[in-house]
Amino acid sequence: MKKSLGKYFAFLGRKTHQELDKILEPFGVNASTYRVLSKVSRQPGITQKDIAAFFDIDKANITRAVNKLVEQNLLICQVDKSDKRKHRLFLTEDGKEITKKMEICMNKWQEMILKDFSPEEQKHFYNLMDTIVENLRKSDREKDART
Repeated sequence: MKKSLGKYFAFLGRKTHQELDKILEPFGVNASTYRVLSKVSRQPGITQKDIAAFFDIDKANITRAVNKLVEQNLLICQVDKSDKRKHRLFLTEDGKEITKKMEICMNKWQEMILKDFSPEEQKHFYNLMDTIVENLRKSDREKDART
C-alpha cells in the first residue's frame, strides 16, 4: 500500500500552523496576517486581489487580515492613482520593523525543520514542492476550463 500524502500534508499543515502561531504571538500577528505582511514586504504596492490569487485564499479572508493589520498600524492601504478601484498595500515603519523580526524567527524555524537535510537535499526538496504546487495549480486550471 502506498504511503498517504494526505497524512503527511495534514500533519505538516497542522504543525506548521501551530508553530507559526507560537512564533508570531509575541508580535500580535497570526499565520493569516503574517502571510499578508510577508507578501507586502516582498512586493510593496501589491493589491489585495493579487495576494488572494497568490495564496489561493478567499478575498474576504485577505480583507479581514488587511483590516486587522491597518488597525495595528502595520500596513497602509492607498488608492491606486490610475485605477481608483484598486487599493495598494504598503508596510508602515512599524510593519517593516516587525516583519524583519518575524522573518528572523521564521528562518530559524525553517532551519530547524531542514537541519538534517544536506544543501543538495534541501534544493531537491524545494524543487519537488514546486512541482507539487504547479501540478495542483494545473489541475485547478483544467477543472476551471471544464466548468
